Amino acid sequence: MKLALLFSLLISMTVSASDLLIPISQVRTELAQGQGLPLGNTIQFRIENPGAQKISENLSDYQGINAEMTGQNQLDITLDKHHVFTGGILPRHRHSSFVIDFDEPSVVGMTEQFKSQYTAPFHIKDIAEFISVFLDKPSLIHGFNIASKVAVSKAGDCTEYAVLTTALARALGFPARLMVGTTLIEEQRFVLGFGHAWTEVYADDKWQILDAALYKANKTQRFYLPIAELSNEGPGFSLSLISTIGLSPAALQDVRSVP
Repeated sequence: MKLALLFSLLISMTVSASDLLIPISQVRTELAQGQGLPLGNTIQFRIENPGAQKISENLSDYQGINAEMTGQNQLDITLDKHHVFTGGILPRHRHSSFVIDFDEPSVVGMTEQFKSQYTAPFHIKDIAEFISVFLDKPSLIHGFNIASKVAVSKAGDCTEYAVLTTALARALGFPARLMVGTTLIEEQRFVLGFGHAWTEVYADDKWQILDAALYKANKTQRFYLPIAELSNEGPGFSLSLISTIGLSPAALQDVRSVP
C-alpha cells in the first residue's frame, strides 16, 4: 500500500538546489492573516479531522507539542520545531520485523557498506546522510516496500526512505520507530505542507528525528507533526497504515508564530 497514493493530491517537489526529487502529497496550508515569514521556532495552527481525539492522544507523549480540542473534530495545535517524544523504548523499536527486516541479506549488505564508509562510534546523522545517497532512484512506482526490497531497488518516496532509515538504525543498535504525519516546509517566500514519513531514533538519551528523504534540504525550515507511529510492522501492516493515514489532516489552518 502506497502512502503517497492514498492522498488526494500528488506532487513532485525539488528539494532546494539538490537534484533529488521527492514525490509527496500536498496538505493545504493557510497562514494567519498578517502572518509574515520567517516563522518562529514555535507555531500554532488548527486542523479538523474526525479522529481529532485520537490524534490528541497520540501527541500526549511529546514535549513541545500541545493539542487542544476546540470543537467537534477540531484541534488547535502548538508545535515547537524542536519537540521531543518522551515515551519509552519498546522491544519492537529494536527488533527485526516483517516491514523492518534488517536481518535479511540485502539489508545486512547495506549495513556493511555503511560500516565501511563511516567510523565507529556511529552518529545518527550519518545514517540519514548515507540513506539519502543510497536510495538514488526517487520514484512513485513502488508500493510501500519492506526494507529488504528497498535495499535492492534503491527506489521509492518518503515511505521507503523512512523504512530503510529505520532498518539501518536498528541494525546499528539504535532503537527506532517509523512515523507518519505532516511536514511543514518553509522557504524564503512561501510555506508548504506535505503528508510525509520519517524516522525517530533514540540516541544521546533522547528521541531524535531523522529524515533522509529531506536530508539535502538544509536551507529550509521544517516542522514535523507526528500523527502516529507505524506500530504494526507485521504482514497486516497495510491495514494499520490505512488507519494512520486516515488521521492525517487535509489542511493546516491559521498558521502563526507563537511569541
